Amino acid sequence: SVCMLTSEESFHNNYGAALQGYALFSSIKEMGFEPKIVRYQGGMQLRKKDMTIIKKIRRLLGKFYHYIFKSKEQRDINKITKRYHSELKKRENLFLKFQETFMDFYSSKRVGWYDLNENPPQADIYVCGSDQIWNPFFKSEKNDLGYFLNFEVKNKKRISYAPSFGCL
Repeated sequence: SVCMLTSEESFHNNYGAALQGYALFSSIKEMGFEPKIVRYQGGMQLRKKDMTIIKKIRRLLGKFYHYIFKSKEQRDINKITKRYHSELKKRENLFLKFQETFMDFYSSKRVGWYDLNENPPQADIYVCGSDQIWNPFFKSEKNDLGYFLNFEVKNKKRISYAPSFGCL
């Protein structure tokens, strides 16, 4: 089996990312392997329990802000934003349907760096690529160790396929 780490987090709204992921997946499959893609949340994200606390604080601050500064203009902006998000959700559902039809994933659950490092998916070969997975400006202005396959798996092949930095 082949474990793929690619810019999968962009598959839900980016044609280029979805197509490059599909192309690599299909190529590996045509070679006779069984590829599976990790739903990896790049960017060296915090652990889930830390993120839960941060999300709760942000949500409370947002509600407090909108309660204090609610105006007619803000209500109009909220209506437009709600409509935009509704249309965006429809688009994301089409991308998701494409993924579910043509690609295989380890899980529907997204994993961060710490989850990946502590419990990497089991495979015979690990492939990172393609696209700008080594671009340090995408997330936190740091290189993402997951996209360098820098997690603990012993005696397994690690291959990078057409990764790029996308910057000077």
